Amino acid sequence: MRAYDNMRARQLTSGRSRATLPAAMALTPRTRGLALTALAASLWGLWPLFLRPAGVPGTASAAIAAILIAVCGLPAQWRGRRRRRSVRGWLWMGLAGLLDAGNMGCYFTALARGSIAAAVLSHYLAPVLAPPLSRLLIGERISPRTPVAAGAGLAGLLLVLWPAPGGGPVLAAALFGAASALFYGALFPAGRRLTREFDPWEVQSYHAYVTAAALLVLAPPPPISVHSLGLVVAGSLLCAVFAGLLFYRGLALAPAGQVAVLTYLEPLGATALGAAIFHEPVGPWAALGALLVVGGGAYLALERPPLSSAAA
Repeated sequence: MRAYDNMRARQLTSGRSRATLPAAMALTPRTRGLALTALAASLWGLWPLFLRPAGVPGTASAAIAAILIAVCGLPAQWRGRRRRRSVRGWLWMGLAGLLDAGNMGCYFTALARGSIAAAVLSHYLAPVLAPPLSRLLIGERISPRTPVAAGAGLAGLLLVLWPAPGGGPVLAAALFGAASALFYGALFPAGRRLTREFDPWEVQSYHAYVTAAALLVLAPPPPISVHSLGLVVAGSLLCAVFAGLLFYRGLALAPAGQVAVLTYLEPLGATALGAAIFHEPVGPWAALGALLVVGGGAYLALERPPLSSAAA
């Protein structure tokens, strides 16, 4: 009997230890936000896998993706229909929709027209622009580590992509990618501001109505085959709907400037995809560049937040 009691006591003690383990290993909201953003960026890097074989103009693909985002958000819109929102919040929502129309239209066009490497490199001027734009638009404090991490990430991307810019017309891809960066950089603080009044599903879906309308008005889509439409829809569900939800959830938990730097995982994934699937060559400096990108993101993610922020 005593042996049974001792065994039972050990089981209960072990159970209590296991019960306290998750609490000890619990992630902070900021860390969860950065992890969600990293996953979203990795999924964004899969876009060429769907857009290249579809052969659909970039603006048409972007419009299809925006329509799906809006429709998939209908349940969230219905749940939050009675919540009171400020007029300023809705104005921010409209601004975010217009910014994303410019971002998606230009970036998808860049991926469709030329080198994946050139498209993602020029598009990823955006994370460098996001911290100062966050400071300008919503007054968010810039972490002392953000400029260092952003510089390391950009330098790493140059090393990854510079030796092998081939794989398609470089200039067109770079120009459209740089144009998308201007819109994308401003979208970070706009999305951050919106999470004060809307949940992530609402932010993603409501602004997509404006995005889709702007793209359809500015560039009406041509006839699209069923096969091409299926590819764009599949890519939109994975890389836009699901990844976008992860992104806005992460943006609600972590500072916009820090979120921006971790999105460098997207061009890394896209460049690897271009090399493996579309046979775009990657030079010997790619490993060092990848180390700089990942190291910059880790340097930023491991920063201890101020005590006041941690307490909040």
